[in-house]
Amino acid sequence: DEWNFDAAIEDAEENAPPNIPLFGETTFSLTSTTIVQYRFDNFNRNEFDDEFLSFWEKFEFAMQGEHLRLSSRVDAFVPLLESECPDAMSTLCFYEGDFRLERFSMHYDRDDFTIDLVDSYAVLGRGIALSLRRVDQLGVDTTLRGVQAAYDEGRVFARLLGGSINPQNLDPQTLRLIHEPKDQLRGDLFSNPERRDFLMGGEAGFRVQGVELGAHVAHTWFAEDEF
Repeated sequence: DEWNFDAAIEDAEENAPPNIPLFGETTFSLTSTTIVQYRFDNFNRNEFDDEFLSFWEKFEFAMQGEHLRLSSRVDAFVPLLESECPDAMSTLCFYEGDFRLERFSMHYDRDDFTIDLVDSYAVLGRGIALSLRRVDQLGVDTTLRGVQAAYDEGRVFARLLGGSINPQNLDPQTLRLIHEPKDQLRGDLFSNPERRDFLMGGEAGFRVQGVELGAHVAHTWFAEDEF
């Protein structure tokens, strides 16, 4: 059969991603991850963290344009069938339900420049000086809640970053909910510094004949440890 070029162009235009102001041609993605667990006796001395059912839902949304990407993640956690907890043992009964906007990020790239706002992953010194990352889809997930700005034109590169360290609030091992930080998008980044770890850092370098030379620096102000 003879191929109809005009019909192919028309079909491609009809099925092209939508064109949104500021984004240009835009694609969307939705991901839902559901984790259901039943935990038996873990053989520790706390009898109130055994024999229960848990439901953990992660809902991720991403909107990708030509230069701008927005993404977010909502986490929900519901414990079920827990043992009845006496008032005198309330400190040992730490399972509780939760629903929160756990991650929100804005990524902009154009030519040799990139900017990341709110939640982003950060690595300095190939992970030796700093490694804020998602270990795996269902494991530990720690971000920098602040800003990163980077320049990389191939031979010369540089990066500056600053903000607070933002771990996910549900510990994937113990399923204990950590209330601080509260994951507020406004009003909490630089408030209550005794409750957050703050970080500033940067790197710069150049590449010559396949060899990369550079330097980096990072400094952290740790929150007070109540324990």
